[in-house]
Amino acid sequence: MKQRDYPSIQDTLATIPVRGASAAVVARYKEFFPNVVVMNYHDKRKSLLERFYCDAIPHAPNTCKRVKEMMKNEGEEKVNGSYDAVYEELTYAAHRSGMINVHSKEYCEAVTIAIKAH
Repeated sequence: MKQRDYPSIQDTLATIPVRGASAAVVARYKEFFPNVVVMNYHDKRKSLLERFYCDAIPHAPNTCKRVKEMMKNEGEEKVNGSYDAVYEELTYAAHRSGMINVHSKEYCEAVTIAIKAH
């Protein structure tokens, strides 16, 4: 088994008190890895994804941009066209079987909405 060049996190945590553990772990690992980044999971100003791809990972501008777009659109209603198509197919199946008479696009939409609500 290959010997580690750095201490395990368990070994590091065993040598320090619980209070201040994060700072001690960071300091210890910075001895071996100069690019240690600590993310604050309690900071709600940005999503976890945005903090990770835009702040913690260097040189990832495309991913950062895409994550920001995703987060901006997160509150908007997402429409899944294939899901809505199922209700429209039910409307047309009812029409073909003679249960209803779909005589206009507006009527089809109204019936589809009614089926979806049921």
